[in-house]
Amino acid sequence: MMKSTSIFRTLHNWPFLACFCLISFLISGCTAPDTTGSHRYYDVAGLVKGQIQTLEASKVSVYKSGILNGVALSATLDTLNWHHELDPFILADINKPSWLGLYKLDSSKVERGTTLVYTAQRDDLPVRSLTIVLDQDRHPLQLKASLQKQSMLNDGDQELELVFTEHDGKPALAAYMLSGTEKVTFQGPTLYKVRGDLKRIY
Repeated sequence: MMKSTSIFRTLHNWPFLACFCLISFLISGCTAPDTTGSHRYYDVAGLVKGQIQTLEASKVSVYKSGILNGVALSATLDTLNWHHELDPFILADINKPSWLGLYKLDSSKVERGTTLVYTAQRDDLPVRSLTIVLDQDRHPLQLKASLQKQSMLNDGDQELELVFTEHDGKPALAAYMLSGTEKVTFQGPTLYKVRGDLKRIY
């Protein structure tokens, strides 16, 4: 059972802060794809940037929990840098011009609306799969992505998920999750899992 802590106010909480900073470094250690081309695929970057803009103008409390190499961490945060928190999800955008035509789309009707599944057709593409569940009004309910990172110095796998609710008739982020493995040359693998649950203070 993860032990809850209050927002980082005193020095004895520095291990939590240090570990969350390390996790943030691991999950954001890539360059976001260029999305200046046409949006042939679902516009993940636009969705995430829109949520960042909304959250920056809102009063939100976040219960953030995580596991880093088996060590459980948790904290309730009243202030977050939303660009830093959600930038890793922009990596799931597949609208890079050079990737057009390299993803297969499978669309299916579900009880709540429509599910879109994009699957990479080439093994070297960093986004292996992207799934978006839309409601009857085409608003996002859930987004899931599987990513891989391969370089001379490190590689790893990453799973991303966003869950949405409705606020004032618009999609509003309710929770976000990241998990994966980071393998650095000459070092053992780092396993991490992070979850943030949002509570809007009206």
